[in-house]
Amino acid sequence: MPCGRCAFTTEAWYTMTLPHEGQIGRLGAASGTSVAVAVFPPPSHMTSPTLAWFVVHGKFNRERSIDVLLRTAGFETFLPTCRIKRRWSDRLKEIAVPLFPGYIFCKLDVREKLSILKVPGVISLIGIGKEPLPLSNEEVDNIRIMVESGFSVYPWPYVQLGATVVISEGPLRGLRAIVLEEDASRRRLIVSVELLNRSIAVDIAPEWATVVRPVSPGRKLGRHFPMAA
Repeated sequence: MPCGRCAFTTEAWYTMTLPHEGQIGRLGAASGTSVAVAVFPPPSHMTSPTLAWFVVHGKFNRERSIDVLLRTAGFETFLPTCRIKRRWSDRLKEIAVPLFPGYIFCKLDVREKLSILKVPGVISLIGIGKEPLPLSNEEVDNIRIMVESGFSVYPWPYVQLGATVVISEGPLRGLRAIVLEEDASRRRLIVSVELLNRSIAVDIAPEWATVVRPVSPGRKLGRHFPMAA
């Protein structure tokens, strides 16, 4: 029962109820209604030994709808968000926005990339040329630890070099990150996604961090500002 708005065909279709109004309104239905959603043929991505994390590049402001469609299709996804304040006509409102606008992390077998590319709103899988490149599990785990810590996480200009620390206590325990020393009472932790040339940051107490790889002599902390297209 394919719907006219979907630009791809599959063998199996299921229904889902849309969440609150506005979240995935671009699917063309009101909140609380059911729509047909494609589920790709046999979910080999659930059992394949070649699963890896990849970055899905989607249309701006479509991250949530893409995430819903991928998860409905059986893929494991991760859409990290942060909370910001936006001014409306008469008040300030706190809302959740993607930490990496336009990007969704998805665990898949690269042989299924065509299925991903057929999802409405998806532009590409990030890589070199037409070849998608996987992320390491550690990169994704570090981002997840930061997002789930309860601390305020925010975007930061891309940081490539610096002293690497491991957090030994507190909600960020287990995190490996680059540390920037702000003052005696605060350290800024940076986690970078090299494939995207983007970083995110969180502030911590100095005593939580244990240095495991100091900055090499003669090397300066690198900050690189180009963003992935």
